[in-house]
Amino acid sequence: MDIEPLSTTLVGSFPLTNTRENVEKAFQFAIDVGITYPCYPQLDDMNLQFLRPLSKEIPELSVQNDGVVLTDDVRLPNAAVGLEFARIVRDYLDKNKMKNIQPKACLTGPFTMTSSIILVGEVGKGLTSPVYKEPRALLHAGLVEKFAHLIKFIASEVSNLGFKIVSIDEPILGLLIGRKKPLHHDEDFIIEMLNIAFSGVKETSSTHVCGNVPPKLIELLLESECRILDHEFVGSPSNFKRFNKEQLEKYDKFLAMGSILTKVIRKSDDISAHVETVDTIRHHISRGIEQFGKDRLLIKPDCGFGPLKGTFGEEMGYKITQKKLQNMVAAVKLLK
Repeated sequence: MDIEPLSTTLVGSFPLTNTRENVEKAFQFAIDVGITYPCYPQLDDMNLQFLRPLSKEIPELSVQNDGVVLTDDVRLPNAAVGLEFARIVRDYLDKNKMKNIQPKACLTGPFTMTSSIILVGEVGKGLTSPVYKEPRALLHAGLVEKFAHLIKFIASEVSNLGFKIVSIDEPILGLLIGRKKPLHHDEDFIIEMLNIAFSGVKETSSTHVCGNVPPKLIELLLESECRILDHEFVGSPSNFKRFNKEQLEKYDKFLAMGSILTKVIRKSDDISAHVETVDTIRHHISRGIEQFGKDRLLIKPDCGFGPLKGTFGEEMGYKITQKKLQNMVAAVKLLK
């Protein structure tokens, strides 16, 4: 798929309760405001979206009050789990005969998903980490590989539903990979697992990693089969120093550049106090164009808007989200 220069997209989550009506409402808003590649609204935890339905397929996996637990090594089925939002959006597009919309889907990568699974019993024996108190599936190479193949299958299924961009998001990698060598697994294994997952994407693959992206992680992502690298640039301005136009061209990558804050501290009850002006966003994007080139850039929020629900409540959080996206799209139009 050809990526339109300075196109716009979303990371996924919205500050709304998980209902079909809210999925359709947020998706329609993204279309109305002019988002080029609107992502299906992800109104559930990024891990539980897939692990909760998967637990109904395999008895060894359970979702409990204190987390997700796996009691034994397991063979994962090729099950199209976690596609609720994708199917709602596909039905909505078909029902309303919207043939020209290019939707995006967001899945969860094998490292991030396995990092949320606690191992109990023999399957976790001898697995230790300086990051976690208890054994996690992330530490078990065989389980990581099994989840990579599961996500490959899910990516293929969501691609078959007509999603033009499929993002397999890995926020945990920012924690596991520092300046030198990764924790728990070597570099070749990390690239191999990512590529297995990406190989299920039929058109354009993407991945999102939050925060300041370590140089070693950038190297691995550039070497992977992922086409779009999606990162925060407002909340993590040091990322401007870590990416350059030459590396994007060399590896034929696109950069989805965060251009509005999504981690917001409540200053007042005034919505405008929490929304960047069009001019502020335009200056930020202009810096990205100067450094990375217009043809390699997608413009999007830093991360998902889900946390705004806890900070502001659903009604105000959604209004802030709407105004931020309106201003972001307006800033892009000025630069086009």
